Amino acid sequence: MGCSGSKDNADSGSKSGGTGKVLDTERKEMFAKIGNPDNNPGQSVQNIFKPQVEKWLVRVNDPKDVQSKDKVHEQASSLWLDLAGDAQTQKVGLDGWRKWLAKKADQDGEAEFRTWFNRHNV
Repeated sequence: MGCSGSKDNADSGSKSGGTGKVLDTERKEMFAKIGNPDNNPGQSVQNIFKPQVEKWLVRVNDPKDVQSKDKVHEQASSLWLDLAGDAQTQKVGLDGWRKWLAKKADQDGEAEFRTWFNRHNV
Protein backbone atom coordinates (compact mmCIF):
# COMPACT_ATOMS: atom_id res chain seq x y z
CA MET A 1 0.00 0.00 0.00
CA GLY A 2 2.81 2.42 -0.81
CA CYS A 3 2.38 5.67 -2.64
CA SER A 4 3.57 6.04 -6.22
CA GLY A 5 6.81 7.67 -5.09
CA SER A 6 7.67 4.99 -2.58
CA LYS A 7 11.01 3.24 -2.55
CA ASP A 8 9.23 -0.02 -3.51
CA ASN A 9 8.59 1.45 -6.97
CA ALA A 10 12.04 2.96 -7.41
CA ASP A 11 13.30 0.30 -9.79
CA SER A 12 10.16 -0.19 -11.86
CA GLY A 13 10.84 0.42 -15.52
CA SER A 14 14.59 0.12 -15.13
CA LYS A 15 16.49 -1.75 -17.84
CA SER A 16 19.11 -3.26 -15.55
CA GLY A 17 21.25 -2.56 -12.57
CA GLY A 18 21.37 -2.40 -8.88
CA THR A 19 19.27 -1.03 -6.11
CA GLY A 20 19.97 1.48 -3.37
CA LYS A 21 22.44 4.31 -3.57
CA VAL A 22 24.42 4.57 -6.80
CA LEU A 23 28.06 3.91 -5.96
CA ASP A 24 30.99 5.90 -7.30
CA THR A 25 32.28 2.77 -9.06
CA GLU A 26 28.96 2.55 -10.95
CA ARG A 27 29.20 6.22 -11.93
CA LYS A 28 32.74 5.67 -13.19
CA GLU A 29 31.69 2.58 -15.16
CA MET A 30 28.87 4.54 -16.84
CA PHE A 31 31.38 7.24 -17.81
CA ALA A 32 33.59 4.56 -19.37
CA LYS A 33 30.62 3.05 -21.26
CA ILE A 34 29.79 6.43 -22.76
CA GLY A 35 33.39 7.06 -23.80
CA ASN A 36 34.07 3.48 -24.95
CA PRO A 37 30.71 1.87 -25.81
CA ASP A 38 32.35 -1.04 -27.63
CA ASN A 39 34.46 -1.83 -24.55
CA ASN A 40 37.68 -1.88 -26.59
CA PRO A 41 40.42 -3.43 -24.47
CA GLY A 42 43.19 -1.10 -23.48
CA GLN A 43 41.18 2.03 -24.22
CA SER A 44 41.17 4.16 -21.09
CA VAL A 45 38.50 6.87 -21.07
CA GLN A 46 39.80 10.20 -19.81
CA ASN A 47 37.06 12.42 -21.27
CA ILE A 48 33.70 12.18 -22.95
CA PHE A 49 32.64 14.30 -25.90
CA LYS A 50 29.28 15.60 -27.09
CA PRO A 51 28.99 13.09 -30.02
CA GLN A 52 29.53 10.25 -27.52
CA VAL A 53 26.77 11.64 -25.31
CA GLU A 54 24.47 11.79 -28.35
CA LYS A 55 25.24 8.16 -29.27
CA TRP A 56 24.66 7.13 -25.64
CA LEU A 57 21.23 8.76 -25.58
CA VAL A 58 20.37 7.07 -28.90
CA ARG A 59 21.24 3.71 -27.27
CA VAL A 60 19.10 4.60 -24.23
CA ASN A 61 16.06 5.87 -26.15
CA ASP A 62 16.29 3.79 -29.35
CA PRO A 63 14.41 6.31 -31.52
CA LYS A 64 12.47 4.79 -34.41
CA ASP A 65 11.42 7.83 -36.44
CA VAL A 66 12.72 11.27 -37.42
CA GLN A 67 10.69 13.06 -34.76
CA SER A 68 12.05 10.78 -32.03
CA LYS A 69 15.61 11.19 -33.35
CA ASP A 70 15.22 14.98 -33.32
CA LYS A 71 13.98 14.80 -29.73
CA VAL A 72 17.02 12.73 -28.69
CA HIS A 73 19.33 15.24 -30.42
CA GLU A 74 17.67 18.09 -28.49
CA GLN A 75 17.93 16.11 -25.27
CA ALA A 76 21.65 15.50 -25.92
CA SER A 77 22.28 19.20 -26.56
CA SER A 78 20.48 20.16 -23.37
CA LEU A 79 22.26 17.51 -21.33
CA TRP A 80 25.64 18.54 -22.75
CA LEU A 81 25.01 22.18 -21.87
CA ASP A 82 24.11 21.19 -18.33
CA LEU A 83 27.04 18.78 -18.06
CA ALA A 84 29.72 20.95 -19.68
CA GLY A 85 28.38 24.34 -18.60
CA ASP A 86 28.94 25.71 -22.09
CA ALA A 87 27.83 24.52 -25.52
CA GLN A 88 31.32 25.23 -26.90
CA THR A 89 33.10 22.99 -24.39
CA GLN A 90 34.69 20.09 -26.26
CA LYS A 91 35.09 17.49 -23.51
CA VAL A 92 34.18 16.62 -19.94
CA GLY A 93 36.39 14.61 -17.61
CA LEU A 94 35.43 12.15 -14.92
CA ASP A 95 35.41 14.86 -12.23
CA GLY A 96 32.86 16.92 -14.19
CA TRP A 97 30.78 13.78 -14.77
CA ARG A 98 30.79 12.96 -11.06
CA LYS A 99 29.75 16.52 -10.15
CA TRP A 100 26.92 16.48 -12.70
CA LEU A 101 25.63 13.12 -11.43
CA ALA A 102 25.84 14.30 -7.80
CA LYS A 103 23.79 17.38 -8.72
CA LYS A 104 21.24 15.19 -10.53
CA ALA A 105 21.00 12.81 -7.55
CA ASP A 106 20.42 15.77 -5.20
CA GLN A 107 17.71 17.17 -7.46
CA ASP A 108 15.96 13.85 -8.12
CA GLY A 109 16.32 12.14 -4.77
CA GLU A 110 18.21 8.88 -4.42
CA ALA A 111 15.38 6.48 -5.41
CA GLU A 112 14.43 8.40 -8.57
CA PHE A 113 18.09 8.86 -9.44
CA ARG A 114 18.69 5.09 -9.14
CA THR A 115 15.81 4.45 -11.56
CA TRP A 116 17.23 7.02 -14.00
CA PHE A 117 20.72 5.57 -13.61
CA ASN A 118 19.60 1.99 -14.26
CA ARG A 119 17.66 3.05 -17.37
CA HIS A 120 20.60 5.05 -18.75
CA ASN A 121 23.38 2.61 -17.86
CA VAL A 122 23.66 1.09 -21.34
